[in-house]
Amino acid sequence: MIATKYDKSISNEGFGLALSYEVHPKVLLMSSAEKAIRMPGVTELLGNTSQNVLPTYTLDPEKSTNVNLGASFGPFIYKKHSLKADVNFFLRDISDMIVRGVSSKIDDKYGFENLGKVRSTGFDLELNYNYNRRLKIITNFSNFNARYNLKYDEFGSEYIYYKDRLRNAPYLTLNAYAEYKFPDVIKKGNDLSFNYNFSYTHEFFRNWESLASSGKAVIPTQAVHSLGVNYSLMENKLNLGLSAKNITDEHVFDNWALQKPGRSFYMKLTYQIL
Repeated sequence: MIATKYDKSISNEGFGLALSYEVHPKVLLMSSAEKAIRMPGVTELLGNTSQNVLPTYTLDPEKSTNVNLGASFGPFIYKKHSLKADVNFFLRDISDMIVRGVSSKIDDKYGFENLGKVRSTGFDLELNYNYNRRLKIITNFSNFNARYNLKYDEFGSEYIYYKDRLRNAPYLTLNAYAEYKFPDVIKKGNDLSFNYNFSYTHEFFRNWESLASSGKAVIPTQAVHSLGVNYSLMENKLNLGLSAKNITDEHVFDNWALQKPGRSFYMKLTYQIL
């Protein structure tokens, strides 16, 4: 076994500021700004042999300047109906972004690397609807535009993927969750609820969009439907849950095109002692 010694000293400073203003009892404006520093994680820096992750001792901390502007509306209540909405717009200016590198074609090993500069803008939107404390619907939509923002390399040559969308990163997602509860089923204090979850991820490129004119690796659009049922007893101390994930058995993948499990079924039993 060969020991490797590597010494490196880095000093960085950050700051953060958050403000909120209540325009109306039902309208809240929020904003924040920060200069954030993210140190490399243990696996990113030292690797993990069991997971085929190679060490990368030269990784630098990820530095970013972030600005957020958001608003919260509600809850607006009309009889048994309740509606609440939250929206947030953001800007991220990132230097030395820590990302997973491309896997080796020989042994599938990979390490982490720093990307020079990445600029990302986008927004998140979430809606919450409740009816009579029985029906609950939550939807959220996210869209962001992250682009490689370093034009020239150390030799003065322009990067071919300058201004490309960030590789291996979903940029448009949608999630919807609905649950309906039947109270006092069989016995007072026992609740039966059914839920449905839908998740959508738009297709995105596995590698830089400009690296090939044809035959580009694309992680396809994924639309996944899941169902579940939960029965709680003894005032929620005992819970029995059954769920069916990806009921239509769609092909789903992670960010690196590795296929995830298809249709699957789960059972969960929990008991709260205290």
